[in-house]
Amino acid sequence: MLALNWLKTNWKIATIITVAGVIFGLITFVNHVHFRTYALDLGAYTNAAYKYAHFVLADNDVFMAEHSPMLSGHFDLYLVLFSPLTYLFGSYTLLIVQWAALLIGGIGVYRLFQQWYPNAKISLTAQIYFYSFYGVFSALSFDYHSVVVASSLVPWFFLYLVKDKFRTAIFVFVLCLFAQENVALWMIFIASGLAFIHRKDRKKAQILLLLTLVAIAYFLLVMKVIIPFFNPTGAYTGFHFSVLGDSISSFIVHFVEHPLRSIKLLFVNHTLDPANDGLKKETWMLLLISGGWLLLRKPIYIWMLIPIFFQKLYHDSAIMWSVNYQYSIEFAPIFAIGIFDVIATIKHDKWRKTASILAALFALTGAIRLMDRTIIMYDKTQLRIYKEAHYNREFPVDEAHNIVNSLPNDAAVSAQSSFVPHFSCREKIYQFPIIKDADYIVLAPRDSYYPIDSAQFATLTDSLAHSPLWKTIKKNEHFILFKRK
Repeated sequence: MLALNWLKTNWKIATIITVAGVIFGLITFVNHVHFRTYALDLGAYTNAAYKYAHFVLADNDVFMAEHSPMLSGHFDLYLVLFSPLTYLFGSYTLLIVQWAALLIGGIGVYRLFQQWYPNAKISLTAQIYFYSFYGVFSALSFDYHSVVVASSLVPWFFLYLVKDKFRTAIFVFVLCLFAQENVALWMIFIASGLAFIHRKDRKKAQILLLLTLVAIAYFLLVMKVIIPFFNPTGAYTGFHFSVLGDSISSFIVHFVEHPLRSIKLLFVNHTLDPANDGLKKETWMLLLISGGWLLLRKPIYIWMLIPIFFQKLYHDSAIMWSVNYQYSIEFAPIFAIGIFDVIATIKHDKWRKTASILAALFALTGAIRLMDRTIIMYDKTQLRIYKEAHYNREFPVDEAHNIVNSLPNDAAVSAQSSFVPHFSCREKIYQFPIIKDADYIVLAPRDSYYPIDSAQFATLTDSLAHSPLWKTIKKNEHFILFKRK
């Protein structure tokens, strides 16, 4: 009865959540069912969560020939936190967590604007904006990443600060820190930016400045002590911004000494490969289409995004510059909050409502552009839920699932990338061509051969077929299954 009464009075938000939930589910869960999730990253992360759930320190054996703890790369504690769910949801665990987190993030945006600007009547369109932002769709189309969950918590941090619920705000803040070290860096700028916004509230500003210091300390602890402790090299090896230096300190020095060049590099291709031309321009274009220019009215939100711009656009890998994958998700909460904070200041009700609707429509336009055409080569069947190809595969999916289900749960398996997530809830799973002590090798000749090429794949499969160590127990045009003799 209470649920029915709630639906009667909140049918609009219920409808928005339902529609978003269905669309998001058609992206992420359909991709997994149809073997469009991969060893990197869902397979590796799910296997890590499975190992944590069994009180084993997770490693990188899924995709690395040499053994090293997973915490030697990113210090991600969410995988520990969510690990018990693998007993219930298996290989779908992290996808369900990410799907739910994004829906909850949108609810956080809605509640924030209800609390912050109760008379502005823009909370629903702000929620729609968040759900429609292109970075949400690109993240959903590619596996699971803890930064997506952390980004979905950010609106709740804002909300509890506005409501003066400081203990809960601090709890959410700490949860964000635990996502990984680059989120801790981001939270430094968010907390300090919020301290400026709430500078007239002395108690709140002091708490936020203290949280800024906590985030700085945590970031340095993880970067300088914890990750090097787990890394076999004894150092942090994740700094990939050589265009400005080989360390954080040299990065800062270069930026201070050469500010104009550093700013220019945010917009131009700094690699020698002309194939990367236009990637940064496309990102800037989608950010502007999504209403980013409105943040010029309240630049403090741009301050909150400085580490995101830097880690994205100065990176050595051009894929990071693109609008694809999970590399734009951090913009979603700050854009939704910042843009609608600007819109809320419009005094005329009609113009404010019109502006909020236009903002949501432009966000959707950016998402459509993502689905329709991007510069970087990208398998758009992962995203185009309106196309038949999204619900098909180059091989019979039912037969693929039968192969997965036919192998013993305690068997060590080596498999092509798209099969790895489906085998991830076991002790030993490797991305082919890593074989190690595998009992079975599962191959799909019509699927992507990553991380090797077609010639290497053909050579390896022929070698396995003639090896005295392996028996071919299934072979057709779609699948090859080897078993160790």
